[in-house]
Amino acid sequence: MCLRHFDRFGPAPDVGRRYPIAVKWVVSTHCDYFARHVARTRPWTITPTDLDVYVRVNAAPGATRAALSYQRHNLGPEGIAHNRARAERKLAMPVLAVGAESGAGATLLDTMRLVATDVRGAVFAGCGHYMPEEAPSAVAEQIIRFMGK
Repeated sequence: MCLRHFDRFGPAPDVGRRYPIAVKWVVSTHCDYFARHVARTRPWTITPTDLDVYVRVNAAPGATRAALSYQRHNLGPEGIAHNRARAERKLAMPVLAVGAESGAGATLLDTMRLVATDVRGAVFAGCGHYMPEEAPSAVAEQIIRFMGK
């Protein structure tokens, strides 16, 4: 499942009320795919109960539309222009950026180094997309270390 499939639901604000079972199926398929394939390094991390919660929350009226509106804006012409303008001056405050070895890797760290002068963080080994669920101790350690300085 990819963004273009969900994007079809974006323009119709009442799609969740008109077709709740279809929306739930799309969200369920998407969440199941992510749980099985994106968290592939630690598939036991997302349990069937967790998946039920993700589906329930994301299939709620307006939830998918709201989540995709963020992406639609940031990846659209206006969002790209805003990001380019913000990137002209580097952030002076410390920034924590983390990634997952089987996820985006060091992409966020490298990206934040383009826009901030003091970037700290790590790439979690043996971890996929769901860092807090897959490596809770490592995530907590990074946050505590970052907040302690």
